[in-house]
Amino acid sequence: MEKFAIKKASRYFSQGNYLLLPALELLYVWNLFKVLGKKKQLVYNVYKIIEKALLNLNEQEEKTEYDADNRGLVLLLKGVSLRHLHSPLQAEECLKTVISLEKKLKEDNYLVPYALVELAFIYKEQGNVSKAYQILEEAK
Repeated sequence: MEKFAIKKASRYFSQGNYLLLPALELLYVWNLFKVLGKKKQLVYNVYKIIEKALLNLNEQEEKTEYDADNRGLVLLLKGVSLRHLHSPLQAEECLKTVISLEKKLKEDNYLVPYALVELAFIYKEQGNVSKAYQILEEAK
């Protein structure tokens, strides 16, 4: 966790004193989306924040060196929120987009394995345990 905090602090300064959704990122890393998922209204409120951040990210004319990392984070959080809101197809689309950003990520390499695990959760919830297992093997 210390290394994570150090990287984020460094990134904060290199992005001009800005981090994208740092509180929600910590909630996710600390596995608190599972707790939020018990109250749909809480997840929906978080989802609205994520959607606003994604809209702002899409409206940015100037791309930064961390654009893929920021986009990946927002899409991971959106995918997790959608999974908890019982929208597996939309969640799957977001998570697959995160996975497709793998080669473009500068620092946040943890996003891809987390997206794979979330994708496995979706498949498991749909009853496709073998596909979930296959995805988890890929995440190793």
